[in-house]
Amino acid sequence: MARTPGLSTALRKWQQLNLWPRLALAVTLGFLVLFGIFSLLSLQAVNDSTHRILQERLVIAQMAAQEIDRLVERGFYELEKATEFAAFDPRSPSLADEYHMLAHAYGRVGTLSLGVYFLDAQGRVVLSEPPGKLPPGTDLSSEANIRDVKETKSRTVSDPFLDSTSGKPAVALTVPILAPDGTLLSMLSGLIDVTSGEITGPLMQARDIGHTGHTELVDRRGLIVASTDSGGFLRPGEHLPFYLSMFRTAGAGVENVPYMPWHAAGGTEQYGYHVMAFAPVPSAGWGLSVGGTDWETFAPVTSLRNTLLLAGALSLTFLWAVTLIGARLLVRPVRALTGAAQQMASGDLDQRIRVGEGAEIGILAESLETMRVQLKASLEQARRWGEELEGKVVERTKELATRNRQLAAVTAVATAANEIGDQEEMLSRCLRVVLENTQMDAASIRLLNGRDGQLTVASALGDFTGFPCRSQPVGLNACPCGHVASQGLPLYLGTEERQSFQPLCRAPRARVLAILPLKSPKGVLGVLSLSRAHGDPPAPEERETLDALCNQIAIAIENARLLGELSRVEAQHELDRMKAEFISAVSHELRTPLGFIRGYATTLLREDIVVDATTRRDFLQIIDEESSKLQRMIDDLLDASRLQAGRLPIDRSPFSFQELLDGVLHKVSPGLVEKGYTLVARCPETDADVLGDPVRIEQVLHNLVDNAARYSDPGSPVEIEATVQDQHLVVTVKDHGDGISANEVERVFEPFYRGANSRRRGVRGAGLGLAICRGIVEAHGGSLWVESR
Repeated sequence: MARTPGLSTALRKWQQLNLWPRLALAVTLGFLVLFGIFSLLSLQAVNDSTHRILQERLVIAQMAAQEIDRLVERGFYELEKATEFAAFDPRSPSLADEYHMLAHAYGRVGTLSLGVYFLDAQGRVVLSEPPGKLPPGTDLSSEANIRDVKETKSRTVSDPFLDSTSGKPAVALTVPILAPDGTLLSMLSGLIDVTSGEITGPLMQARDIGHTGHTELVDRRGLIVASTDSGGFLRPGEHLPFYLSMFRTAGAGVENVPYMPWHAAGGTEQYGYHVMAFAPVPSAGWGLSVGGTDWETFAPVTSLRNTLLLAGALSLTFLWAVTLIGARLLVRPVRALTGAAQQMASGDLDQRIRVGEGAEIGILAESLETMRVQLKASLEQARRWGEELEGKVVERTKELATRNRQLAAVTAVATAANEIGDQEEMLSRCLRVVLENTQMDAASIRLLNGRDGQLTVASALGDFTGFPCRSQPVGLNACPCGHVASQGLPLYLGTEERQSFQPLCRAPRARVLAILPLKSPKGVLGVLSLSRAHGDPPAPEERETLDALCNQIAIAIENARLLGELSRVEAQHELDRMKAEFISAVSHELRTPLGFIRGYATTLLREDIVVDATTRRDFLQIIDEESSKLQRMIDDLLDASRLQAGRLPIDRSPFSFQELLDGVLHKVSPGLVEKGYTLVARCPETDADVLGDPVRIEQVLHNLVDNAARYSDPGSPVEIEATVQDQHLVVTVKDHGDGISANEVERVFEPFYRGANSRRRGVRGAGLGLAICRGIVEAHGGSLWVESR
């Protein structure tokens, strides 16, 4: 490679310099480079700190925004939940259920709520809670959010406004109530107090980031909904351009933006810059911003940068000066030593080395003199050391190979514990790993039963010929395995040791045994038992591997038990949830028939009302129908209870399916034909004899036909088809209704589950019919399923 003239000249001049100028230049250049590196690292640390501060502020904004979003979603949830328990039909003669649900929703929303309104499809007030909040008939159709609901038929959040009755800043949450045909039936609207503690609480918590910290909740126009500075409602936000920019990008961010206050704030910082973090509130279309002045935000970073640069400059300057002085003092004796070294390099080992210096330089001179005298001896010693080092390297290599095998075995056991959910299969995989990494023929894991103190085989691999205890539990004092479980210490027995060890092992005497405890922090979980037909007990290196494997197997067993406990706890939580749903569903479904019965019975008992015979008969007919409904509900609840307990009575006997189907059609046809439905039945040409409970099978068919009619439009057919396939009777009940979504196909068989079609069509019921049908069919050894297009 050719060198440039300037570089060659510089190299020649450098080579011509003596030791001291070279050392001074090298030290100076090195410290300059070190100072540059230190400065870059300091700036990198400052930049990292700045980034972390900005990210922390963004996280604070996002957490506060999530809390506001949760409060808005809670308001929507309570309004939508109320529509599940009342029809909210403005044309209904009685609005008792609607008034009850308005009061319930108002109470559930809590301190957030300023009122709840029930509006008709045109936007006029039907009911309000608290009573008299708005008089019935008040027209709200001109409100923008009401118009949006009427046009889109979806829930909306209004622009902030001052509530005329309370004088408080508020927003209105409105949800539509749709009729079965999809038209707008009515609306529920709830007023949310944006000055309540639940709204301002997250804002106040988020602003605690410094003396200049402040928080604003703004709508999509950049107007203040709520702020930590009072009095700013519906005024432009203090960082309006930033807010509008973030709304356009529809995301979260943090920037250093100009500060344009809407209030008269003290201090000169009010027209400076603020570091603001913005996070959207999706459910309301708002945004939440948290921030403070840039000088306060970056004050720790600025102080850190100045401290690092000043301390680095002073430290490096001091070290540079000290290093130069020391180098100067070091050069003089080095020159003398250089001459002596040149003599030794030339082969002159007779000339003694003398330097008039003490300390390290003097020691160096003495060392050179000693090296001259002992050169051959040193070379010989170096050769011997090389041989010893080679032997140690070989020994260390073998030790590392053993450790690697141990690590691979432990890793294999840990992988089996993490990948396999079944405990028996997991333990079998662990035993395979143990046998692969030892010289043993057979391995087994016995787990300790805490109730009776017995060791039971959980998994076994290999040759266990002649082991009478392989399939039997053993006590703690019955054999060596029990001894290890009770003492918690490993046991290694050769053929000679086994003859004198008590208690005796009933395995063949020729076999060598190794028994190790499986221990966890809670105590001994069981033992790992190993054996082989010949040889000696495991060597020390094998024992280390076995100890590591036992520790990992014990961890896997303990984790499996903890997962089992977790599953039981989750099952208990699910049972508690189902109990709560049961009470809610039963109380709601029993209220309607009981209300009819009580109302008509009270009317008949009143002495101040004269009821003619026709009206009395109509009242009694209604009471009888509602009593029948109530009886069916109670029967369904009893059947569901019996199914859950596994005690549903099934009285099997042969019967004709054709006759049973004719009886079902005879009972249900009049009612379905009166409603406009068409029944179509297709059966095998040859009558099929069925072994089962005819009463229960009739109950299933009646429920399926009734369910098909409920979820299809009048005038559509309900088809029943029976075929014989492989000595089984397959009965299909088909409707031409809305169908079921894929995620609800299996859930419709859950007790008390009522899908989206039930709420849309206004179908009443406890959600037990299909669950009982499946239980009855499965009790007969059959199956019940749903197919939907």
